[in-house]
Amino acid sequence: MIGSHVDELVAVIGELRVLFPEWRLGQLIGNLAMAAGLAEIGDIWNVEDEQLLAAAQRLIQRNKGREKPTAAVREKLVHPSSSSDISR
Repeated sequence: MIGSHVDELVAVIGELRVLFPEWRLGQLIGNLAMAAGLAEIGDIWNVEDEQLLAAAQRLIQRNKGREKPTAAVREKLVHPSSSSDISR
């Protein structure tokens, strides 16, 4: 399923990054895959975008009450290259 839900899935993954700033991207994808019901990591190749989107929306819904990250943390997540503490 290429197309219709991809942009929405990417946006929802951005929301998950804000909810879980301590997760690295690989952890986020792995946790999302598990939430989508995948039994093994190799199953990621066959998961449908709709399954990931539904799992991501469930994670967001279940964690709405989670303490929100500070504005500084959100800024680093949204604009990581503009962070002044990154060595170049």
